[in-house]
Amino acid sequence: MKNLIAAFALAVTATLGAAGSANADSARFVVHGNSTDTIDLSVTGGEYLLTVEGDQSTNLDFYVYDQDGNLVFMDEDETDLMYTTFVVPSDGTEYQLLVVNQGDASNIYRVDLI
Repeated sequence: MKNLIAAFALAVTATLGAAGSANADSARFVVHGNSTDTIDLSVTGGEYLLTVEGDQSTNLDFYVYDQDGNLVFMDEDETDLMYTTFVVPSDGTEYQLLVVNQGDASNIYRVDLI
């Protein structure tokens, strides 16, 4: 899983760094039952929409932390879908997305940064 996480973070940096927020990046992951995935997001300046959509097999909770470790967004409803927008400083920043699977089965989910 760590290789996918690193590849996604690098892809987001390369795509968004080249042309700003007009581009999007997407990746699919699997979070196993009763476990947590961590995805590092490197973004350049601009306004972004972050969406995560699971396969509806389990409830997923989501937490987004800034580079200083501050919780900037959380979604603890009974679904496996979340979305949030955020504005990134012109010099860019790092975010960390935690995806917590509350169910016993694995959930395949898609992360989009637009």
